[in-house]
Amino acid sequence: MLIDWLPQSPDLNILKNMWRPMKEKVSKRYAKNADELWLAIKEEWDSIPKETVEGLYRSIPKRLKVTLKNKGLYSHY
Repeated sequence: MLIDWLPQSPDLNILKNMWRPMKEKVSKRYAKNADELWLAIKEEWDSIPKETVEGLYRSIPKRLKVTLKNKGLYSHY
């Protein structure tokens, strides 16, 4: 049934596109402790341009169409 897999599809999760750039930026900050690491994560997250988030949000209908076409299997997203 479609409902069983769609919510779990990583292709529909726009946040997954943010993890690699976040990891790269945060790793360059060289936090000395957990508090510095948390601060670096928060600062980098807050620095994501609004246009980036809006673009990912606008891509959801296209992602859904591709996911349905692929029957939930991997896509380029």
